Amino acid sequence: MSINNQERQQFLEQFILEWPVERIESLTLEEYTSVDDPNTFAYWIEFGAGRYLGSIKGGDASKFGIYKRKAEPKGVRKFIDSDDVYSWKRKYGSSANEAFSTVKSRVLKVIQAVKNGDLAKIESLDFEQVLKWKLAFIYQDHSDPLVLPIYKLKKFNALLNDRPLIHSYAYTKLLQTRGNKTPLEYGMELWRKADEIEGQVSSDQFDSDDNNLYSEQIVSLNQILFGPPGTGKTYSTIEAAVTTAEPEFEWSTRKQLKDRYNQLVKDKRIRFVTFHQSYGYEDFVEGLSALSDEQNPELIRYFIKKGIFREMCEDAHASRYTVGNEINKAGQVWKLSIESAQKNSAKDYCLSHGLAAIGWGNTGDLTGDEANSYHQSLGKNAKNTLYYFSQQMQVGDLVLCIDSKTSVGAVGVVTGDYRYVESAVPTRSDFRHQRNITWLATDISVEFKVLNGNTSFNLSTCYPLSRLTVSDVLDHLNSNGVVLKQTQVQQQAQNYVLIIDEINRGNISKIFGELITLIEPSKRSGQNQTEALQVTLPCSQMPFSVPDNLYLIGTMNTADRSLALMDTALRRRFDFKELMPKPSEIEGYPIFGIDLKSLLTIMNERISALYDREHTLGHAFFIPAYEAAKDEDQERAFELVISAFKNKIIPLLQEYFFDDWQKIRLVLGDNQKANQKLAFVVSKPVELGKLFGNDTDFDIDTITSYQLQSDGDFWGKPEAYIAIYDPQNAGTI
Repeated sequence: MSINNQERQQFLEQFILEWPVERIESLTLEEYTSVDDPNTFAYWIEFGAGRYLGSIKGGDASKFGIYKRKAEPKGVRKFIDSDDVYSWKRKYGSSANEAFSTVKSRVLKVIQAVKNGDLAKIESLDFEQVLKWKLAFIYQDHSDPLVLPIYKLKKFNALLNDRPLIHSYAYTKLLQTRGNKTPLEYGMELWRKADEIEGQVSSDQFDSDDNNLYSEQIVSLNQILFGPPGTGKTYSTIEAAVTTAEPEFEWSTRKQLKDRYNQLVKDKRIRFVTFHQSYGYEDFVEGLSALSDEQNPELIRYFIKKGIFREMCEDAHASRYTVGNEINKAGQVWKLSIESAQKNSAKDYCLSHGLAAIGWGNTGDLTGDEANSYHQSLGKNAKNTLYYFSQQMQVGDLVLCIDSKTSVGAVGVVTGDYRYVESAVPTRSDFRHQRNITWLATDISVEFKVLNGNTSFNLSTCYPLSRLTVSDVLDHLNSNGVVLKQTQVQQQAQNYVLIIDEINRGNISKIFGELITLIEPSKRSGQNQTEALQVTLPCSQMPFSVPDNLYLIGTMNTADRSLALMDTALRRRFDFKELMPKPSEIEGYPIFGIDLKSLLTIMNERISALYDREHTLGHAFFIPAYEAAKDEDQERAFELVISAFKNKIIPLLQEYFFDDWQKIRLVLGDNQKANQKLAFVVSKPVELGKLFGNDTDFDIDTITSYQLQSDGDFWGKPEAYIAIYDPQNAGTI
């Protein structure tokens, strides 16, 4: 539907008449959102009269903060909560009514701020971006406008060169050249101009033309980006990973996106691994590793080394808890007996004075280099206990003080380094080895046998509980009604992302092993996961599950292996997103007359005919040259084109066609070139008689040999590249 500016103005007046501020102040949840009801506020702002006041199309109904569903929620969305009727963004409240109250309050704050001319307040308000700016546009003073009917930053990126961009700055800057046009008229004009710059078709995209308000975008827990070489798969994982880890993050430049990605990598919420033929379960999940002892280099100690997948699963589990600064989520968990498992005066003293203390005080200070004769006379268990307590225990680790051989009576966090105290503990003169501990829970009794692999605690006074992680302990205590002083369960766990590059190059059975089943969405652990599965890891004997806030993003080069040849177990558990060459990404900016888009398009059409579409060439091969051309550096751009052909494209064609130079000539159009001096692959006849003599059994007299152009000047001729897609009119040398 095409409408003129006067009609748009009438729709604006109609909207304000239907939804005056007074009505919004008394707005109910049922009036704000419903299903297929054209009389709700949400429907009006996107599809009623509001559809002609600038589009907020895209995304899903969560952009309204709260919405009524047509059906049950589809999939798990970490920032969304739901009840039987509504779904809402968790940050707005713990119930539908609470969330709506917050949303309504912020709608009114936006309206009040724009009436006061305070765009900075709107900018800083934690509310839905496109919604708040559309509200600001509608309810502003249109005789002195501050806001234009454009609500998405990517449109401003096409219109303004300033970076980074924010809405309030873009509106102020653009309104300076409005003239006498109405905000609606001027906004439509700018929208069309942005479309032209972006190379899009404008039509009526300024208006919302899709009535599907209640669709939900579900981010797949397991997805693979696949396509031919050079289509930007690894490049695209950065955006996919960031938007998965932080769905509400917005950016206006690639630098902002990359900076956020780097920060998430630093925080270990995004991690990267590449599969290869030698990669296995021991690298990905866990395996035995050896290390020489620091004190006795001839002694080899074996330990279980965690792989990246196990580490990320544990981090994702632990993110469900907010912990104090003293607790290290990735720290070790220790078993400790203070004198004995039973209640005793030494234990009472330590728990009340923030201490952990153990005996064998006659060893002296263990920070020294040499052990005295008493220390040397001790048994293996005593020596190990002293070594663990003084050398291995770290600040931030969790300590479980037992009250029986299977249960824990107190939990603390290590807050101080090892020290030797001559005065010892009042009731035990040999308890001179000490550490400061903040006891987070005392006077409890929680069974740990099942969590500890169905084994009792052994008799050693202090040793690491290698089967347990911090998140395991917090989970177990929470399920038994014990919440530690410095911890609390988060309503919204953070999302974690593991990027697996070249996922098809690894042996999936060898790498995932029995865990391949656990990555299925329905088998993940988490809230409302009734079908969750748990296995026992073979080395550590730890219970293990894959949390529902860990996302897997793989990349796959279809030139290495066809999708049809992928491991069936992997194909069933991953969603696949195809990334094919996009010649439009390198459109414009010819390089000495070379049209990169036409060049790539025709080569890929020929490859598809001779081989298949999975072995086409990606646009990324030419992106460096294209960027140089945009910067008006023709010489540098042409050098990059030459480099792409010499070092990437032609070697790749050799691999594709197994050095069948006749087919490579067909791809490069050499067989069609009016001037064969423009051919990349030169052919010449070879007379077999001259080569081998006449006494041969050959059925033919001549064969054709092929060789790549060796003339150094040839590669610097733009006509040779133009002739690939325009073989008859490329000119002559």
